[in-house]
Amino acid sequence: MEKIVPNTLTTTATVKHGSRFKDLTGQRFGKLVAVEFLGTVKKKGSVWKCHCDCGGKKDVSRTHLSRGNTSSCGCLIKERAVRQIIHGCSRRGIRNPEYSSWIGMKQRCYNPRNAKYKNYGGRGITVSVEWIDSFETFLRDMGKKPGPKYTIERVNNNGNYEPSNCVWATNAEQSNNRRSNHILEYNGERKNMTQWAKVTGLSRDVIKIRLKLGWSIDEALTARVA
Repeated sequence: MEKIVPNTLTTTATVKHGSRFKDLTGQRFGKLVAVEFLGTVKKKGSVWKCHCDCGGKKDVSRTHLSRGNTSSCGCLIKERAVRQIIHGCSRRGIRNPEYSSWIGMKQRCYNPRNAKYKNYGGRGITVSVEWIDSFETFLRDMGKKPGPKYTIERVNNNGNYEPSNCVWATNAEQSNNRRSNHILEYNGERKNMTQWAKVTGLSRDVIKIRLKLGWSIDEALTARVA
């Protein structure tokens, strides 16, 4: 460990070896605030005791402070490491799939330059207050994707991105919930006519014709074909 020459300053600026120390007291460098001159270190110059916003303390050379080499007591490095573990946003250039879905969801709703904005933000679709600024909350509510082919899907296509209206779904499952499909709700379940046809054993055309004739959804889905 390099030896620090004890502080012999008696004023805010003292001459040493023909040069003047620059007083850093009270100056901020990132999360650090210089509070006390400690002395000098060979080749590094003056050393300052700094207090960090997180409550920590660190002795840093003036050179490292002025060049931005040190901007916290070390807490920033820990915070970034934790964020990487939680988000997994950028490991060797590969973005975490759930994080990508979170970013894409917000882009579709709030960025008019996004190619899909007109079908989302342009229609008034928004992101819930719980999710808009917190990826951690989004991940906690949605959980990990079941597989690589899954993307975020809104159960009610006219509803917002919120915990009660979102699931992970495959492209095939999402195509069954397009606005162009006729969604029918029966016994608390929402399915389009093709899906109900598979469940009931009726053809899609039979269900469609019954509804056009004014049948109730209950009748259209339960009455047997003569």
